[in-house]
Amino acid sequence: MNSFVLEKTLKLRLIALSSTQDLNILNYDFKFTLLTVMESESSSDLEKAQQTQNISYNTIITFLTDLVDNSIIVVGNKASDMDAISGFTNNLIVVPDLSELSLIATLHSKLNAITAEATTVDKITLRDVDSDLSYEYILLDDHYDELPSAEEWSNELSYWPGCWWNRVDITTSDRIAENKKEHTKWLKIKKEHNIDEINKQWLHSIEQAFACTSLGEGQVIEVDFEANEPKPAWRPVFVD
Repeated sequence: MNSFVLEKTLKLRLIALSSTQDLNILNYDFKFTLLTVMESESSSDLEKAQQTQNISYNTIITFLTDLVDNSIIVVGNKASDMDAISGFTNNLIVVPDLSELSLIATLHSKLNAITAEATTVDKITLRDVDSDLSYEYILLDDHYDELPSAEEWSNELSYWPGCWWNRVDITTSDRIAENKKEHTKWLKIKKEHNIDEINKQWLHSIEQAFACTSLGEGQVIEVDFEANEPKPAWRPVFVD
């Protein structure tokens, strides 16, 4: 079975919020390697593999540039952990801790969750521009040992099931309600506003836009994903 690899580097600017509520600006060069597997050497399978890689590549780039870039990183998924960022409009990334290992592992898992089955984000390199330190992550045993399991991360009061880095949607955070009343209120809001489907529709839009694209002639396709509709609000809804 043949495969081909695509490698891309882009800049990410993140804002880390420490336990003392200090804001730390992080400047990274983010490089990922995208591996695509071909079913055979036929021209039709080659075109199919190129199309699959094109969809996955655009999904990753849009996710990183439109959502992850300029996000605020917060430790912990309990409601009380998020009080300090209630006034910010930036997207929120919730992580188990503020280490580069947690950040790179969650993003590695999430990117693989939102890409096509025939493509794999094989390697991620995170270079801290200010300190000139690089962190490289490759998954060796199909299990993210450094990240909490779904049972450890969520419970019956969670806004969403499991961990955001495993879900096939655009979420980058989780939240555990303070009590049953808050949780029940959230579930009602989520159902009324169809929030689960909204979080997935962004991915469907990219896939549909590139589903019929032929790359045989090396054509460059540009798609405006915000045309005729408002940009989605990426921040989670907080319930009093």
